[in-house]
Amino acid sequence: MRKIIFLAILLALMPAVFADKLSYSVVIDYDNGAFSLKDILLIKAAPMPASETGEYTARIISFKEEVLFESAFNVNLEPYYSIPLSKETAKSSQQLTKTTFDLLLPYYANAKSLQILKNNDLLLEIDLTKFSTCNENKICESFESLEACPSDCTCGNRVCDANENYMACSSDCAQVQKDSFASKCAQVQKDSFASKSLFIYFGIGFIILVMIVLFLKRNYNKSKKK
Repeated sequence: MRKIIFLAILLALMPAVFADKLSYSVVIDYDNGAFSLKDILLIKAAPMPASETGEYTARIISFKEEVLFESAFNVNLEPYYSIPLSKETAKSSQQLTKTTFDLLLPYYANAKSLQILKNNDLLLEIDLTKFSTCNENKICESFESLEACPSDCTCGNRVCDANENYMACSSDCAQVQKDSFASKCAQVQKDSFASKSLFIYFGIGFIILVMIVLFLKRNYNKSKKK
């Protein structure tokens, strides 16, 4: 009895558990072995469990070309008939050549693409970047955040991002600020040295000019006396 009550409570809580889970709803058209994307949405629903048995493989790839999720699946080509069935319809074993099916796959913030394969041959590749919030390029961009993309927005990614500075993240920004400070100091010293040199040259020139004027005046007075 207790097991039955526990199972009932568990079943009642399952919708709440999966309510916040995000999944890709990928609607695919099948036509004689060829696949094409019909629509793709991001919805709040539990994804289908991964399977190891099936003719085809759905594989989600990250920006680092790593496999985030992989599951085998089959395409149902059995025709649907209304009831009652005729004798001819009941005996027919003909399969469909065209159909549309939906894959519910788990959402990943760093997903780059969805691949549909058969025996490792790529049949269809779907771009997932418009749903992603972490492109794993080690730069904290405007659409990324620490919560959604810690690999890009965490101090220690070796990039001094716009939201970081020497005080907040010395491991990323120390060298940049040190070089900047050194270059500024060097420039100040250079400007100061140039100013001092100009003052000295001006002083020397003024003294020489005064000496020339005095020399000319002295020679003029001598010649006047004669």
